[in-house]
Amino acid sequence: MEVLAAVFLTSLVIGVAVAFYLNLASSSARASERVRQALHATAVLDRIVRDLEGASLLVKPDEVDPLSHPWLFLARSDHAMGGADHIKFITRSQTPRVTTYHTSDLALVAYSLVTDDGVSYQLYRWLSPGLPLDFDATFPLVDDSRSMLLAERLSAFSLRFLGEEGEWLEEWDSSLLVQSSKIPHVVEIQLALMEEGTEELDPEEIPYFTRRVALPLRPLDMAELIDEALEAEDSQAGAGDAADGSGEDGASAGATSSAAECVEANWDRCLRDVGEFFCSQILDGSLPIDTTGIDLSAWGCP
Repeated sequence: MEVLAAVFLTSLVIGVAVAFYLNLASSSARASERVRQALHATAVLDRIVRDLEGASLLVKPDEVDPLSHPWLFLARSDHAMGGADHIKFITRSQTPRVTTYHTSDLALVAYSLVTDDGVSYQLYRWLSPGLPLDFDATFPLVDDSRSMLLAERLSAFSLRFLGEEGEWLEEWDSSLLVQSSKIPHVVEIQLALMEEGTEELDPEEIPYFTRRVALPLRPLDMAELIDEALEAEDSQAGAGDAADGSGEDGASAGATSSAAECVEANWDRCLRDVGEFFCSQILDGSLPIDTTGIDLSAWGCP
């Protein structure tokens, strides 16, 4: 009886220890999986945020055909509930290649959510350096050579957009009359990853990862900026004529020439700070340096 009792108690203790160990191992595996998911989701969100922070848009002149205006910010939904799952926009986050020719930091970026089985999703990132030739509202296919698989086994992905009136919108189209030549103030990104070994989770148990990013670059109206610059030049010329009877043409030309020489001498830095478009405008004298906010003294120029 004593031996049987000892065997029973030993078996009971071993059973409890094994159950505790298995439960601990399972909890540890779930915790490791959640950490892996968090790291993966953070990397995906960081990639999207970097592109969105450089989102740029030029205001479309009234006389320009919308289909010939290449600047765009589009977002629509095919799968997501309560947000967009496809987005395409112009960004300045592209790092120019180091070549003998001057290249732009502008690029057209698109994110597309696709599914094969209707349960899990894949997120693709598509990139085309430079500006498109014209407005294109279609989204690239995932089998395009410029598409890259950014994340797989997603259970959810959606984007929302904060407009000027403070309302959250589920889609965006900068070509429409209501949102013409506009980009959101804030974009909210939400995604969820499926755990390994699971095919479907209860929506209440899905760990969502959310990030909100403010778009610092507002739409740029080049026609308005040029008009303001011309008015400022005329005003300065008139003030100079009234003061000493001589025009400001020579001084303005000298300042323009000096700015162009400085930009040409510091071309790489100009590309990095303001981009090829503005550098070229300053270089050919069509954009006055005082309208750009550039401090030439920081580049070593007088």
